[in-house]
Amino acid sequence: MLRYGIPDFKMDKALLDRRLALLEAEGILFQAGTSVGDDVTPGALVYQYDAVILATGSTTPRDLS
Repeated sequence: MLRYGIPDFKMDKALLDRRLALLEAEGILFQAGTSVGDDVTPGALVYQYDAVILATGSTTPRDLS
């Protein structure tokens, strides 16, 4: 959302890149495009990691008035 939803003149994308690099350096693993239930089971995630965040989005877009 931050990368594509905010124009460059309002927020420099280097700030986002820097923050993501810091989080990855701390050991956070980002796996975008993974379908929990199809690609990996919820039980496997809980067993393998200390903490799990499931960030979901809508699969169908809609226009806002």
